[in-house]
Amino acid sequence: MADKRAGRLRDELDAAVAEFTGLAALLVAAFREHVEPLLEREQPYPDELDAGGSAWRLHVHGEHCRFERIGDGVVVEANTEHPGAVDPYFLLLYLRTSHRYPDLTAACPDGFRDMSRMLTSRARPGGAAAGRRRR
Repeated sequence: MADKRAGRLRDELDAAVAEFTGLAALLVAAFREHVEPLLEREQPYPDELDAGGSAWRLHVHGEHCRFERIGDGVVVEANTEHPGAVDPYFLLLYLRTSHRYPDLTAACPDGFRDMSRMLTSRARPGGAAAGRRRR
């Protein structure tokens, strides 16, 4: 039973990471087109951005930007230099605000630490269940 649950969580984590990085790439592309040129010229930039058919609030800080979808509060915090980077805290924030992966969120009672462990395990050959297979 534990192996089935671990496998299901790995599949959900893969789907969540793909979804998160896809949204981050979409948002960062719009950011680079509409906001970054203004920042580089030290001009005021809009506090909202349209991307993917939705309006998003912006909060730029350093090389990161927090995008919050207006209407439902989904948050995608992205590295504007490397939108494909997956930060455990940022991914968990997305999971919690999107409400799309409740089993993954529940598997992270210690927050960042648990998500970091899951991502590290995912990166290893064989994933989280490697070495725990029944013989």
